[in-house]
Amino acid sequence: MASSNNENLDEDAAFMSMEVACGTYQFKVDYSKTKGMPFSDFISSPIFNLNGHDCKILYFPQGCDVYYDGKYIGLMLAMRCKSDDVNSNFSFGLLDKYGQLSSKACKRVNMACYSRNCWAEIGFPSYMERLELETNFLRDGCFTLVCSVTILSESCKEVPKRFINGIMPFSIDDHFVQLFERKEMADVSFEVDGEIFTAHRSVLTARSPVFNAELFGPMSESKMETIAIKDIKPLIFKAML
Repeated sequence: MASSNNENLDEDAAFMSMEVACGTYQFKVDYSKTKGMPFSDFISSPIFNLNGHDCKILYFPQGCDVYYDGKYIGLMLAMRCKSDDVNSNFSFGLLDKYGQLSSKACKRVNMACYSRNCWAEIGFPSYMERLELETNFLRDGCFTLVCSVTILSESCKEVPKRFINGIMPFSIDDHFVQLFERKEMADVSFEVDGEIFTAHRSVLTARSPVFNAELFGPMSESKMETIAIKDIKPLIFKAML
């Protein structure tokens, strides 16, 4: 797999708090030089150290999820622990064309367990569509990744399963999130303040008796393909889905 050693990593000093340690790191990528890389190949940031643990950001230009056939980029945080296994959480984000951190690009792993004395990678095999990256986040042919890492404890009971063919093990929540984002087989849509959200009736009814009544009950909405929702902000409604 390819790696890049000529990128500079801007690193904020890690600081101590109620957690063991935390820090935020940036990694600038020359996108134009990575478009032709094969599927599952990656470039790596320089190694940075957080409380003695080695970390690096892995960027997969063609992604590492075979389902998407190279339409998405992938991002992973790799860590090699110094002694005990480590519990951590981390998030990835992107700077927009104006150099500001975009809320639309932020994705978070709430709990990750890394094992000692060996590299393990956890993250997002299909982080973002390449078209969206090219449209909203390139500046002079480059984009900047932002990774915030928090070490929660320096011991954990489980070691994460190794990736098989570049794909991380997902929980059922991860599968539901991907089902929502893909919009495949969606059979209902909601209009909220001019914004359209697509969803799956069966998933919504399983999660909420209110949705069950609206979508399968005698209410008029049960037969509508697009349902207008009032008195709620689009961002809040999206979180409910």
